[in-house]
Amino acid sequence: MSNMECVLDSRQYGPLCFARRADAALPVKIAAAVGMAAATGLLAQVSVLPSELLARVGIVLPFTPVPITGQVFSVLLAGALLGRSFGALSMGMYVGLGVAGIPWLAGGVSGFPLASGGYLIGFIPAALFVGWISRFPAMRRYLPMVGAMTIAAGIIYLVGVAQLAAVMRIGPVRAIQLGAFPFVPGEIVKIVLAAGIATSAMRLGRQA
Repeated sequence: MSNMECVLDSRQYGPLCFARRADAALPVKIAAAVGMAAATGLLAQVSVLPSELLARVGIVLPFTPVPITGQVFSVLLAGALLGRSFGALSMGMYVGLGVAGIPWLAGGVSGFPLASGGYLIGFIPAALFVGWISRFPAMRRYLPMVGAMTIAAGIIYLVGVAQLAAVMRIGPVRAIQLGAFPFVPGEIVKIVLAAGIATSAMRLGRQA
């Protein structure tokens, strides 16, 4: 597939220029979305509260009800690998089915967690954003992708911290201390890894 064909293909089908992806039937794309939703549920089980984690290395931070998980990593990849529509669909499935009763939210629970539910809501527009911006060829290089995924993570935390503040009846500064600051190092690692995987997959797609 030539570079020009790849660009034209990506505008219609999404960020990955696999010829077989372009020709994939709708059930295959839906199955991929379901698979990414399940992967997010799996990564959600690798969770620990920051206060517990940091206590092990002698660092004390204010208690936060928001756990550290691998979900954001999966959200970012969902947008990059599935495109905006099916990336957002996969996160909608994850959140919707988790709220409906499938115990695959953080810690193996279901239902809508009041304190951390805003982060779940933010997963959907975050995946949508990464999928949308990945349609532009200039954004498929590593550093631009890191920037795009950083913005997407910011979307998640914007919604999440806002709900945390409303539920706990605390001010924005305190909400950021509890719901954003403890997670920055981990999110940097997730963004770096997710951007590397996404851009590598896109390079392979251009060679297909």
